[in-house]
Amino acid sequence: MAEGKNITAENPRKIFQDIEYLRGAACILVLVQHIIWTCPLYYLHMIVPDAFLEGSGAVRIFFAISGFVVTYSMRDKLTQFSDGLFIERFGAAKDFLVSFYKKRFFRIMPVVFLVIFGAAIFFASTDYTPACCNVKEWFYDLFRVPFEILFGVYHYSMHLFQWTRRIYDAGLGPMWTLGVESQFYIIWPLALLLCKNNNVRAIMALTLGCLFLFVFGPGTGALITDKLYYLIPNHAAELLLGSFLAFVYDEKDEKEATTITKICAVVLFFAIWIYVRAINSLQLIAPPAFYMGVVPSAMSILLVALAVFRPGSFTIPVLKPILGYLGSRSLSFYLIQLLLANVVVWFTGSTYFDAGSMSKMQVYGLQVVIFFVLLPICTELVYRFVEKPARAFGRK
Repeated sequence: MAEGKNITAENPRKIFQDIEYLRGAACILVLVQHIIWTCPLYYLHMIVPDAFLEGSGAVRIFFAISGFVVTYSMRDKLTQFSDGLFIERFGAAKDFLVSFYKKRFFRIMPVVFLVIFGAAIFFASTDYTPACCNVKEWFYDLFRVPFEILFGVYHYSMHLFQWTRRIYDAGLGPMWTLGVESQFYIIWPLALLLCKNNNVRAIMALTLGCLFLFVFGPGTGALITDKLYYLIPNHAAELLLGSFLAFVYDEKDEKEATTITKICAVVLFFAIWIYVRAINSLQLIAPPAFYMGVVPSAMSILLVALAVFRPGSFTIPVLKPILGYLGSRSLSFYLIQLLLANVVVWFTGSTYFDAGSMSKMQVYGLQVVIFFVLLPICTELVYRFVEKPARAFGRK
């Protein structure tokens, strides 16, 4: 039996270890983009190739994983609701829906509240608030964030206000992905209940996923440019096709990955960032339609399929502990990194830090060291004392 996939009475939930490794690798590339492009910690420009300074491919993998994992968690339970009209199935599924939404709430929101609280302390106790935003504005901005995430609209605010509200590049920008996922969490269980069996649900997921992949996603790129990157048409394909994988997955059909499969997985993984970065470097006003959806999304779906159907595809012995660790703590790691990087950059430029005798490159180098020392410590603290207990409570 493949590593990490055992199901026992004590451990009734199936664990896809390769999904964790894939999450961990995506976390690393998102981190590289955030701390260089958004903050930035300039020193890393000297040691990281430009091809890897693009995080959008990693985000697409996160969405594909979410689509698969969330739907897989519902798949078997949905078979109980196959009789009668939709209103009857909806009535019978009330407890199921309440349990699902409760788990999603406690999976995400406690860490969100913690990061928002940390951002409020950071803004209130420093001079970091920009001239365009007074205290009242950033306070109201922070106050509305959890509600926008909860109801699946935060990514719209990110799209509209990212250039005028400093909260986005000062710590809360990565949360736009939670807005997209929350919208999916709200709508998708209800959409699945519309169908009478899992075969029909699989067909619906495949059909909608292909429509977003080949029509709606590319349409935003070809007709409206890439300025709508944060909105749902550009990311629904990964969520929906990830869901499709959950319906067609069968434990009995698993096959261990061969060496060729592992090589293909690694090549596909890095091809996403090289492709996206190359297109971005052209600085086109209206990028090709494929850039907005088809190629990066399709490769992300294929990577998740390899992780699910070919166990061992991402099992790299030297990296297993690191990728497994980051994958299991991906939410905490993902949400705190940008705020922490901004805190480090502010501190090293403040009167509390004596940088007078240091060169600019020495300061940048020290920023990197401080950040990478604090990041695993803060990630572990958030995971152990907030994320993990909240997830356990949500399952009760």
